[in-house]
Amino acid sequence: MATIRTLIAELYTVHPDVDADHITHALQQIVQDVRAAQTIEGHQPYSVRRTRNPMNGLMNPIAPPLTVELLEDKVIGRVRFGISYEGPPNCVHGGIVAAALDEVLGRTRHLAGRNVVTGSLAVRYLAPTPVNVDLVVEAYIAERTETKMIVRGEMRHGDTVTASAEGVFVFMDLDRFTTLVKDARKAATQ
Repeated sequence: MATIRTLIAELYTVHPDVDADHITHALQQIVQDVRAAQTIEGHQPYSVRRTRNPMNGLMNPIAPPLTVELLEDKVIGRVRFGISYEGPPNCVHGGIVAAALDEVLGRTRHLAGRNVVTGSLAVRYLAPTPVNVDLVVEAYIAERTETKMIVRGEMRHGDTVTASAEGVFVFMDLDRFTTLVKDARKAATQ
């Protein structure tokens, strides 16, 4: 995936008006080769379902290299967003910042030992989040009830907090979650 990520980043430097037929033909050949090598169905089995995660899926070429570390009382994520995540010039798009916060805050489920879904996520943008720098995302469980937990976290570049978030994560048993996923799969294939 590193090679594909590099290719995607390089494509961002080619102006749309450039006539690059030779690149188009080479990419069409790559697409054919990849299709011939496909071994996983469109709807992944549970055992490999996180490999396509848009924030850290190992098989997802648009996923930034987000790593997550579980500590005793918090979760720490580390990421470097390349130019392909740019919104304002030299800054990470706010939706990508929110997605990274959601991912790391949601990983606190491992600290709770329960499966969760995001009920709500409130993000405060405090400073521009620059591209091509090392960022840290930290999250912790602020409050926990029988049905949900409130999680807080922040994204930092060095000592600068670029965004903070508070999320409500609703506990969900695996059977209910599986039913919801089946319903979504049905809707996606119509």
